[in-house]
Amino acid sequence: MAGPNTTKSAQLPAFRSDAEERKFWETHSPSEYLAHMRPIRVDVSQDFLARVKARKRRGTARTK
Repeated sequence: MAGPNTTKSAQLPAFRSDAEERKFWETHSPSEYLAHMRPIRVDVSQDFLARVKARKRRGTARTK
C-alpha cells in the first residue's frame, strides 16, 4: 500500500469478479486512486430513505 507522501496516483486494476475486487480493497486505500475516480449521482427511493431514518432513530444505523 502506498504511503501518505505518495503523490502519483496508482492505476486501478481490472477485476474479474466481485470477490477479487473485495479482496483488493481489503488491502488498499481508495485515497491511492482518487485521480481515477469521478463523482456519480445516485437516486435512492423514498422507501429506502424511510427505512434508513427509522434505523437511525432506533440507534441501529451507524452514523460515522
